[in-house]
Amino acid sequence: MPLTSIAGERYWHTTEALRMGRGAEIADAARWIANHAEWNIVTVETTVTSHGGLDEARQTCFAALLREVTRGIGREAVRLIVADISRESRTNNADRETVARLKTARDLLQTVRLYHGRIVGEVQVSVPRAIRSCRAAV
Repeated sequence: MPLTSIAGERYWHTTEALRMGRGAEIADAARWIANHAEWNIVTVETTVTSHGGLDEARQTCFAALLREVTRGIGREAVRLIVADISRESRTNNADRETVARLKTARDLLQTVRLYHGRIVGEVQVSVPRAIRSCRAAV
């Protein structure tokens, strides 16, 4: 069964699905991805309160994800990260700063590149949207 059969379409926003009570489909999609990938789940512990912390949590998750997905070697190694562009330039700038900080710390290779673009039409799980979904569920 392809991932699009769970989502019902090629573009799927997990926040909208959560609001519509489609938590089971989100879990099914996570299981599908887990069964069809070599590795893909990154966890971090961070604090988000009504007083703030969401931006920091997003960058903490983004940094952990970057470290994990770019750790491979050889022809199949990931060196281009395509992230959904945010309407808020501060979020896009924070992403670029995170990549630069990780390169300076030698946690990322200098050959890793970040591209912000519209991801509409691609079946994917977006870090910021997943964080927002988790926050909405709490």
